[in-house]
Amino acid sequence: MGLGGGVLLAASAWLAGALLQPVPTQLTWRFVLGLAAWVAGAVVVSVAWRRGGGTPLMFLPLIFSPPLGSRDVYAYTCQGWLWLHDMDPYRVGAATGGCPWTASVPQIWQDTPAPYGPLAIALSGLAAATGSQIGALIVLRGLALAGVAILAWQLPKLGGRGALLLGVFTPLVAVHGISGAHNDMLMAGCIVAALASAKTPIRAGLWIAAAMAIKITAIVALPFVLILIGRRWWTALGTAVVAFATVSFATGLDLGWIAALRNTGELVQWSSLPTAVGMAFGYIVGPQAVTVARVIGLIVLAALAVYAVHKARQGHAIVACGGLLAATALLGPVFYPWYAIAALAILAASTAVPPKWIVIPTLVCAFLTLPNGHGIPAMTKAPGAYAVTILLAIWVFRTLRPARGA
Repeated sequence: MGLGGGVLLAASAWLAGALLQPVPTQLTWRFVLGLAAWVAGAVVVSVAWRRGGGTPLMFLPLIFSPPLGSRDVYAYTCQGWLWLHDMDPYRVGAATGGCPWTASVPQIWQDTPAPYGPLAIALSGLAAATGSQIGALIVLRGLALAGVAILAWQLPKLGGRGALLLGVFTPLVAVHGISGAHNDMLMAGCIVAALASAKTPIRAGLWIAAAMAIKITAIVALPFVLILIGRRWWTALGTAVVAFATVSFATGLDLGWIAALRNTGELVQWSSLPTAVGMAFGYIVGPQAVTVARVIGLIVLAALAVYAVHKARQGHAIVACGGLLAATALLGPVFYPWYAIAALAILAASTAVPPKWIVIPTLVCAFLTLPNGHGIPAMTKAPGAYAVTILLAIWVFRTLRPARGA
């Protein structure tokens, strides 16, 4: 059943996916058929997964089909091309740098510098070195599969083989990890490998350095890796610092990704919790409400980070790490579904987390975009913002009510 769902999703990718030449979203027969295959595939894959039918066979059809749910992988190819041609992708966008594949990059990102780490840029350069965009896409899909393989190899060391079903062989990994070929897939594998290598500090340091060199948000997992290591934490930390610096110097890239991170917050969508609240109030008091809400979100995130580290020191490092990664994704200025891959995989390894807390977010994130990459949050801004704000208010009220009554 899982294989059948994968076939339907692959058909959707060919008909209405994130193709090199975007398919018009008008009600053409091709787009309608692709959207129908997307919905049917989503249902079949989800049911198969919940019945225990999540296996690597579900991924197979997606390996040989165009990307689903996002066009980011096309931006990766141009970032790699720029680096290969001695340009700094942290300063120059695809269009400005003259990337020959710029037309396939989403227009909003064509002049935006890369926000990824030096290892991610170098790997994209390796892909672009094939000389064709199709070749580059094949290499990037292979790197995503490497991330899945690392995750499947290391996650059972944290949570047993049961964690494979909840954290690896999932619709989210299938759609956004393999088909979308996001950098987050390889980053997630490296984070889990670092946590699982706590008995070998040098190895753990190398893994977490690789994760941070792909996306700097992986630094959120660093304290938990060090806590799991214990007395020899300094060995892992020193290894991570040296390894990260080595990659930065070897690639000729500096810390330009720090400035580039600002550009990721330009989008305003309700998938980020503070942004949703800011949007809801912004429709009444003005757009500055989004900025205020995002600042409050970062303050809440800082408080949660302190609490998570405290819980980790009490012996709950895995669930605390997964929880803080999830909070970082949801409370950041912008949230995309693939941001949840690492957090949900780590939470799946903890027996302290009820399965429904993994299942529901996994399914929501897997199908929060249309096959061509158009996000549902971008198409339902006001209704989505108010819905998220109301649901968040209800959750806060219910959470605080027992304590207030006591």
